[in-house]
Amino acid sequence: MPHCFTIRNLAPGVGNWTGKATQLIPVPRVVEISEGSFSISELMVESSLPEEYQYLCNLLAGELAKRLGKAAVPVKHVAIAHAASIGPPPTLEEKVPADQRYHFTREGYFLEITGGKATIVAETPRGIFYGITTLLQLAGTAGILPACRILDWPSMEIRGVSDENARGQAGSIEGLKRYVRHIALLKMNTFQMNLEDMFRSAKHPKSSDEERGCYSREEMRELSDHAARWFVEVTPIQSTCGHLDNLFYLPEYKHLAEYENVAMCYDISNPKIYDYIKDIIEEEVDSWYLSPSFHMACDESWDVGKGRSQAFVAKKSIGKAYLDHYTRCYDIIKAALEARHGEGKFRIYLYHDIMIHHDAVLQGLPRKNLVIDIWRYSPTEIYKEVDTILQHGFDFIVSGSVMDFQRIAPSYAVAEKNIINITRYGFVQARAAGKPDLFKGHVVTTWGDFRSENPRDLRMQGYSICATVSWNIEPWLAFTNKQHAAYQPLLDFRAGFYKTVLCIDDDLLPKALQLDGILHSIEEGTGFKPWLGYNLVFPKLWVHPLQPLKAEKT
Repeated sequence: MPHCFTIRNLAPGVGNWTGKATQLIPVPRVVEISEGSFSISELMVESSLPEEYQYLCNLLAGELAKRLGKAAVPVKHVAIAHAASIGPPPTLEEKVPADQRYHFTREGYFLEITGGKATIVAETPRGIFYGITTLLQLAGTAGILPACRILDWPSMEIRGVSDENARGQAGSIEGLKRYVRHIALLKMNTFQMNLEDMFRSAKHPKSSDEERGCYSREEMRELSDHAARWFVEVTPIQSTCGHLDNLFYLPEYKHLAEYENVAMCYDISNPKIYDYIKDIIEEEVDSWYLSPSFHMACDESWDVGKGRSQAFVAKKSIGKAYLDHYTRCYDIIKAALEARHGEGKFRIYLYHDIMIHHDAVLQGLPRKNLVIDIWRYSPTEIYKEVDTILQHGFDFIVSGSVMDFQRIAPSYAVAEKNIINITRYGFVQARAAGKPDLFKGHVVTTWGDFRSENPRDLRMQGYSICATVSWNIEPWLAFTNKQHAAYQPLLDFRAGFYKTVLCIDDDLLPKALQLDGILHSIEEGTGFKPWLGYNLVFPKLWVHPLQPLKAEKT
């Protein structure tokens, strides 16, 4: 039975709403704007939400106060019973395609603003929350709402962020909470944390460096509780093959490494590695205790078979050695997640870049609740890895990049193309192959290669473009790289980012967009060409002065 959330005391506005629905982030699926407007300054709310979700009234009041620049917005709440007759009119509801009905039921909502009240109807509390986020964006910084009807639902199930916390910067718990709030207000539902050696293990206290700000069980439970109130699932990314050079630098763990010194990967011929992996996974599943998901990584494991495991891998074959290792880790993670959440209630992610090159892995990996994470950061329009994973019948997500690694600022000239193109390609190809259910969504990445010396908040624009493309793919299906500079949905997005995410007033918006244009022109080399070369000034500014600089393609 649907839930209802109604604000009953909207005052008549003066004139019509002056905003643009195409500048909301994300853009709703079906929008009907009528003449007339209403002002919102106080809240009188009637809600049929269960008691544990009544806090959404205060959440709305708090977020509205921030947008209006007030210390607080008064709120009164009345709990009401479910009303079976409420919901969108049939003429609107029939616009939800049959193959997206699941997404509408799980996360969709109907919002109607008319006659001095705003009503949100949804099958789930999550849907009510997403209706609230749209209401907040409509209100803007002036508190003016249009008379309208909106029917909205996501194009894909998984929409989120992979946040770097292992190489260079590690977010504080309060900082991570702030990011959770930001992405939730953009209707994202997934927050993955790259860890490597950044978890403070009770069983292996020397496996992490206290000075690097490693995360404790208590901190991760606190973050998970906070995120649940924003309908965001927080999931660990724990390397189970490579990217463990910090761990293997420690004398206590050198015996698990492929090489005695300067190793990245586990020695997969050593059975003792699985005792360590099992301990870490079980502790992390207990710490990220609300998430039935776990990312086992296994990317860029270039050391495997070249050191201590060389003879082992040569005898077994590299493909079969990888398959056995991946399956062993999969089984450990599956057992830990099922022990906490119940039989069959688990999801495991695995990066694509190594596994995709081995037929034994492609054919032999378990399929149950396994999601292949296809990461590609180039702005191309075709991603053949998607076709290979589709051909072998895996569930998959795509991961573009904010392009903030090895840089002092993100490269949005590249990131915009990459995020749009890889999402569009995954969506279109899955449907062309007759397997639309295999494509689960997009988790955009940030990485901290070479210490990630850039302000973390600069990545919010990249998070936002991912949010709008993965919620509503339709405006982006016609995008091409040639259209990048003048593609109208992208121009609307940039304006919407400053208005709805940064809450820039309309009178300052032209200056914000002028600055945005200058930054893009610098990156694209049309407005500013550094004497030392673009690659030196931007990505290479903080590189060690003795590192040789090679000619690179811009």
